[in-house]
Amino acid sequence: MRYLRQTGAPRRLSIKNLTNSFTAMCRYNKPLKVLFSTGLGILLVGLVVGIVVTQPVMAGPSPKMDQARLLQVEQTARLIASDGVAGDTFGWSVAVDGDTIAVGAPGDEAGRGSVYVFVKPEGGWRGTLTETARLVPSGGADNSQFGYSVAVNGSTIIIGAIYDNSRKGAAYIFVKPAGGWHGTLTETARLTASDGTVWDSFGTAVALSHNTAIVSASKDEVGGKIGQGSAYVFTQPAGGWHGTLTETAKLVASDGAEGDDFGRSAGISGDTVVIGAPVFSANRSGSAYVFIRPSGGWAGTLTETAKLVASDSGGAGDFFGVSAGISGNTIVSGAAFHNSNQGALYIFTEPAGGWHETLTETARLTASDGNWNDRLGVSAGISGDTVVGGADLFDNGKGAAYRFDRPQDGWSGVLTETARLTATEAMANDNFGYAVAVSGSTTAIGAPNSNGSQGVVYVFVTYTPIYLPVVLKNP
Repeated sequence: MRYLRQTGAPRRLSIKNLTNSFTAMCRYNKPLKVLFSTGLGILLVGLVVGIVVTQPVMAGPSPKMDQARLLQVEQTARLIASDGVAGDTFGWSVAVDGDTIAVGAPGDEAGRGSVYVFVKPEGGWRGTLTETARLVPSGGADNSQFGYSVAVNGSTIIIGAIYDNSRKGAAYIFVKPAGGWHGTLTETARLTASDGTVWDSFGTAVALSHNTAIVSASKDEVGGKIGQGSAYVFTQPAGGWHGTLTETAKLVASDGAEGDDFGRSAGISGDTVVIGAPVFSANRSGSAYVFIRPSGGWAGTLTETAKLVASDSGGAGDFFGVSAGISGNTIVSGAAFHNSNQGALYIFTEPAGGWHETLTETARLTASDGNWNDRLGVSAGISGDTVVGGADLFDNGKGAAYRFDRPQDGWSGVLTETARLTATEAMANDNFGYAVAVSGSTTAIGAPNSNGSQGVVYVFVTYTPIYLPVVLKNP
C-alpha cells in the first residue's frame, strides 16, 4: 500500500514490537524514527512519502501510553557570542519566551557583563548561531556583573547587575526597538532600590510578567538582620519603562532571619510571585514564599500569603529554594543539595482555597540515574505542564538537565524524568545545566564554563510524533 508521492531511493526499515516484528520498504526524504511501538500500533516521526509493508500489522495508538512519554526532545542549535572569549561565562543566566532567547555573560569585558539576544531564524533553531543583538548598560563599570540574571517577557528584557550602582546593585529594562533586536543596545530604564545599600546584591534574581518586574536583593539587611534578603516590585509607569525608577512595593518574609538569602530565586506569573530563601532555618533546609498582588495593587512593604517547604526537608543543607519558577497555578522549586547533593525538584499546585498558610509539595521530581553531587535543581524552569531542572555537576561536571512532563492524572507522588538532556560535545566541568529556561517547545540550557569559561548555550526543541492511523497490509 502506498501513501503520498514516492521520492528518493527505497530503504529497508525493520521494526520490532512487543508481539511481532516486520520489515518495510520505505521511501522518505527526511530521517524516519520509531518512537514507540506495541502490538497495537506504531508511532513514527519523520516525513514519510511512501511505505510498503511485507507483513500485516495494525497501526494504532496504545491506550495506556502517557502521551508525554512519546515526545522527542533533540538538541538542534548551539548559541555562542560573536565576540566571545575565555572568562565571559556566557550562559551563566538564560531566559526564553517564544522566539526570543536572552543569554547573560556577566564575566564579559572585565566583569562589566553583557547579554546577548537570539531571535529564532526562519529555518528554526538549527546549527551554530550568533546573536542578533548585544545589550549593555549605558554606564557600566568593571565588575558590575551585568547579566548575572535575566528574564524576558514578550518584547521586554530585564537584566540584573549585582555589583553595579556602587556595589548596591541595579537592574536594567530593555524594550525591543521598532526595528527589532539588532546591533548594540542600551537600556530604556534603570531600576534601583529606594533603600539600597552596599553589598545588597540587588539583581540577584529577576522576573517579568506583563507590566510587573521583580528584582531581588538576597543580601539586603532587613530590620537589622544582615543577609535576610528582600525583593522589590516595579510596576510599569503609564508612559512605559523609561528613566531611573524605584520600587512600588517591597517583599519580605514574615519569619525572616539573618542570612536566609531570601531572593536567591524569583518567579512571577500574573499576580503571583514566588521567592526562594535557600538558607532559611538553622540547618539551611530552605523555604520559598508566595505573594499575591493585593486588591489595591503592589504597594508598601508586604509579607507572604503562603510559605512553601519540602515535606522531606529535615536534612541539613538541602537549600530548598535555590531555584524557583511559576507558570499559572504551578510552582517549582529546587533543592540542589538534597540527599547528599543529588538534588530534587518540588512541585506545588495551588490549592482550591488559594495560596495560604504553610504548604508542602504535591510532587517530588528526581532523576532516575541520579548520583551524589549531581545537584539536580540548581536551576529550574517551568512552562505550562513542562518542568526542566539542571544538574550541573552530573558526570564529573559535564552536566545534564532533566525534563518532566505533567502526568495525565496530575502532579503527585515521586516522579522521574520524561527525558534527560545532555550536550553532544560536553566535557568535564562545563557545568551544562547551571542555567535553564523553557518556553513551549523550546528549552535553552547554559554551560557557562565550557571552553575556558567562554560559555555556550544549547537549544533543545520538542517534537510531537506523527501518528499514522492506517492498516498496513501486504502489497
